[in-house]
Amino acid sequence: QDTLDYNECLYGGYAQSKWVAERLVTIARHRGLPVCIYRPAIVTGHSQTGVFNTDSYLEQMMKGCIQLKRAPSLETIVDMVPVDYVSQAIVQLSLQPESLGKVFHITNPNPIHSSALFDWIHALGYPLRRMPYETWKRELFDAEDFVENALSPFWEFLADMQANQLNMPQYDAKNTRE
Repeated sequence: QDTLDYNECLYGGYAQSKWVAERLVTIARHRGLPVCIYRPAIVTGHSQTGVFNTDSYLEQMMKGCIQLKRAPSLETIVDMVPVDYVSQAIVQLSLQPESLGKVFHITNPNPIHSSALFDWIHALGYPLRRMPYETWKRELFDAEDFVENALSPFWEFLADMQANQLNMPQYDAKNTRE
C-alpha cells in the first residue's frame, strides 16, 4: 500500500511518467474517486503465443547484447510477467469491490537474476562475454556499428545510468495474491 516516494532521481521518461500518473491517481483517491493502483513488473510476451512488444527496453537490451556479443556482469533481479497474466489479473482485481483503494503489485513469484537471463541467451547459442557494467557500456558506445545496435535509441538513458541504479526494488504482492 506504500506510496512510491523517491528520494533519488527517477531515470528515463517512462519511469517518470508512471510516477506522475500514480501521483495523479492518488490525488483523485484523496478527493473521493474510487481508484486502484496496479504496478506490474516488466511486462513480457504472451505465455502461450510469445507475442510481445519488440521495442521495449528489456527486449532491446537482450538484442543489443547479442549484437555486441557482450553483456554486463550485474546481479540485478529481473521480474518479468507475461502480458496475458497481467491483463487477466487487472481484469479480475478490477471486478472485486473490495479492491477499491488498494495497490496491487503484479509480479513474478520467481524472478530471475540478470546473470541467469544472460546464461539462457548464451545457452541458445549466442556468445556473450561478461564484463563490468561500465566496461560494457564503454564498449557498446565505442562500437563501430553502435548506430545499428538495438540499444542505440537508449544511449542517453544508458549514458547517465550507473550499475547500482539498475537494481529494481522487490515488491510485496500480498494484495494481488489475496
